Amino acid sequence: MRAEPFRALKVKEVMYYRKNRSILRSIRNNKNNKTYYMLVVVMLAAICLIAASIILRGYGLSRDNETVRVSDSNVAHSTERTTEQDDINAVSEYRVYVFVQDGIVAYCGVNSAGEVIDIIRSEKSYIGDDVKGYLSGKRQTVLSGLLSAASKATWKEVAYSNEDAGEQVDNDDNTAYYVQYYSVINGIEFHSAIYTENGNYNSIVKESYEAIGGDGAYDSGDGVRGITLSVAGAKAIYENVPSTAAVYICESFESSELHGAKLLSGVSYDDINAVITDTAGSEYRVKGELPSIPDGFSCDPTDSAANYVFSPHRLGAINNVSDKTAEAGQIAYSFIDPVEGASLIHIIFNDVTLTDENGEDISSYLIGRVDLSAYADVQIAGMNVNGFLLPGDYIVGFYAADVYGTSMNKSCYLHVVDTTPPVIALNREITEINQAQIENPDYIREMVTVTDLCKLSDDGVSYELTEEDGRVHISFSASDVYGNTGVLEVELQKVD
Repeated sequence: MRAEPFRALKVKEVMYYRKNRSILRSIRNNKNNKTYYMLVVVMLAAICLIAASIILRGYGLSRDNETVRVSDSNVAHSTERTTEQDDINAVSEYRVYVFVQDGIVAYCGVNSAGEVIDIIRSEKSYIGDDVKGYLSGKRQTVLSGLLSAASKATWKEVAYSNEDAGEQVDNDDNTAYYVQYYSVINGIEFHSAIYTENGNYNSIVKESYEAIGGDGAYDSGDGVRGITLSVAGAKAIYENVPSTAAVYICESFESSELHGAKLLSGVSYDDINAVITDTAGSEYRVKGELPSIPDGFSCDPTDSAANYVFSPHRLGAINNVSDKTAEAGQIAYSFIDPVEGASLIHIIFNDVTLTDENGEDISSYLIGRVDLSAYADVQIAGMNVNGFLLPGDYIVGFYAADVYGTSMNKSCYLHVVDTTPPVIALNREITEINQAQIENPDYIREMVTVTDLCKLSDDGVSYELTEEDGRVHISFSASDVYGNTGVLEVELQKVD
């Protein structure tokens, strides 16, 4: 009875053993399981290869990273040296030099150590007596740390009178003038030449501009205040040089610290003309010399905003300029105003043209202007109340200039004639007249109004009156000084 369970347990053990053996045998003997086993082995081998590759690559990357770090270290050293060099050559502030005897203004870039890097730009100028006064027998005066209000302005109004502290031109009637660019730098005024009209580029005072680079031109009792520059020069200082820049007023370039000094840029200057040639603004057609204002023009040739009147094409010729005749009332004065420029050409002188050196039409750069300077009072002698030119002979000038410094002009006569009679019109509607009114000349003359493009003769309005069959006929007439007569016929009913 007790052996039976024992055998059963043994059988179970044997069965369990057989079951495990059969699994191994099935894997070995079954074709599909063999394939699976082989795939597993291949996959394990691939994983091992990939892992080895990653390990090796990581080793290489670590070597590369080491190289990069070394390289970065070299760049850091190089950058440090470059930055140090850049600090030497970097502009930290500006310094303005005024060479009184040379009539030159120059501004320089200065590094943080106070060393001059280079002369950035130089300009011909007119140096006022107030600036010259800072020398007082010294070779150099340095102005720095001076505060000034309203240090920058465009189209600044400047009045000229003996009492005005900002005096530039002696002008007893206190006429207001304008400077296009205005800067105060440590108490010294730097400005363009003067203009007669605010915002009008073509209203420059030529004498003011022509004084630049000279000594004593457009001189006045109290002298010129500040430093007068071309528009290009005044604009460059206005835009680039802060009001806090130190101003070195020097007797001359030769007596200054810049003469012969080797600047940080490696350049040295022994001659003021070399300074001008090398550093003057590129808009100058001939470096070192300001271009002159041609006849017929009244704007600064260095002023890019006003240079729409200067042809970018080289001039060839002004063509077909000949005397013309025009009716009074055909040419309005506004059409020949200098601000309007060439509009006169398209009205009477429409055959006048401007061509370039290749014969191409560039008439848009041709300026036509009527010369009224011969008339003592233009408003009375040259133009009537309606704005038209009075009859007479006028000189018409045609002007052209290009950006290369060439200018030309031609002129002819414009004969303005008046063939238009005065116009007579009734002041009110009237149909009848009595005897007392007939006998009153003033009443009859006041019945009409006379208008004329030009000037009436001294006789004024005259009339003839006739009566017939209770009807009154009045013939009015009026003449102008040029022999033109206007007539008006009126017929009225006579009443008691």
